[in-house]
Amino acid sequence: MEKDFYYEEEEKGIVQEEVKPNKLSIKTQFETKKGRMRFLTRVSMFSALSTVFYCWLKFPLPFFPPILKVSFSNLFIIIGSLLTGPIGGIIISVIRFLLKLILSPTSTAFIGELTDLIIALSVALPASLTYLFIHTKKGGMLGILLSFISWIVMSLVVNVLISLPMYLNLYGLDACLGMFKAFAPDITEENLTSIYLWYFILPFNALVAFVNCGLALIVYKKTSSLLKTIGI
Repeated sequence: MEKDFYYEEEEKGIVQEEVKPNKLSIKTQFETKKGRMRFLTRVSMFSALSTVFYCWLKFPLPFFPPILKVSFSNLFIIIGSLLTGPIGGIIISVIRFLLKLILSPTSTAFIGELTDLIIALSVALPASLTYLFIHTKKGGMLGILLSFISWIVMSLVVNVLISLPMYLNLYGLDACLGMFKAFAPDITEENLTSIYLWYFILPFNALVAFVNCGLALIVYKKTSSLLKTIGI
């Protein structure tokens, strides 16, 4: 008889452990036709939701440059990653990126889309990997917390190494300074990088990450229960 916990064979004096297969591993999910269909359905659903919010339901804030727009798209990447595992989270992030290139025109010469893809992956993987190995409520909460931290750190790294240099190369120093001066009048060529990172990127991403990750903590369990109820 299979068991999901420790049990003791008193007669032999042996303690054995039956390891429950991890429901989020890609191998386990693809073992049955039902598991494959559930995986594909969930990935498709959360990719679609994430894309809709990413392409059309986002907005700027009056105290940040217009290239920074608030989106709840990563909320669906976090939840989708928790429900489908690391591979699912990667697929959802990449599908959202590709659909954005097809469905919605870029206003940043695809620099923003590339930045958002890297950040999305940095959000999807900590949550899903943690929950993969610690498949408990505390594991899910820890995973979302790690995604929150990873989001902020990666936003700084990718902007200083990729996004800002690409913006400067594409638009030129004067155009970038002109755009940022409306929000930071003291910005100059010398302090451009520090003001861009610490005045704009850090507070903006901390705010958006807090909202998205906070919502994920609130709605994940309800979403999981709902999907199980309707057989998805």
